[in-house]
Amino acid sequence: MKKIGIIDYTVGNIGSIMNAFSYIGYDPFLVKTEKDIKSSELLVLPGVGSFGSGMQGLINLSLIDELNYQVTNNKKPILGLCLGMQLFFTSSEEDKTLNGLGWINGKIEKLSNVKNQFPIPHVGWSDVVWENNSILSPKKSKSCFYFVHSYGLLNEPDNCYIECTTNYGQNIITGVRKENIVGLQFHPEKSQDDGLNLLQQWVSEFNG
Repeated sequence: MKKIGIIDYTVGNIGSIMNAFSYIGYDPFLVKTEKDIKSSELLVLPGVGSFGSGMQGLINLSLIDELNYQVTNNKKPILGLCLGMQLFFTSSEEDKTLNGLGWINGKIEKLSNVKNQFPIPHVGWSDVVWENNSILSPKKSKSCFYFVHSYGLLNEPDNCYIECTTNYGQNIITGVRKENIVGLQFHPEKSQDDGLNLLQQWVSEFNG
């Protein structure tokens, strides 16, 4: 059984994610040190909160160097959820004082309240449309997931694949993949059966 490490950097939705992986048959553990990162086989970077607090949390725990080594050199699979996905990118409009991890070239931008019909933050259930080349796509072309965010990826990055998109008055890229790095803007751990199935599919995809 794969050793799944959930990175605990003070801004994660830790309890729900631990429960979700436990429910589908795994025994996840909390990652708080460089040693924990090394001992994991799969990593999950969750997140609820601001871009700046997320990066500062990783800095405070001195995890960034080891994460960079394991993810970019050793190609250890990592799944970023919500804020966790955003931290994979170069920068965010939410905090211009701290750069992101920079694993994927791109900028996280503020969502627009289009014609006052799409309140920000985007909270609740929205359809997700999967790309034809997605590795996580379920059998159905659309599925529904739970979102909580005010910032997102609005422009296609130049060095990764798009897994899925969501239309919330504007087209939001809600899933990305670059080799061993997968990011999802929504919360599969709060998305009932569709979410649990997606987590299982991610584990199975990187079970080599």
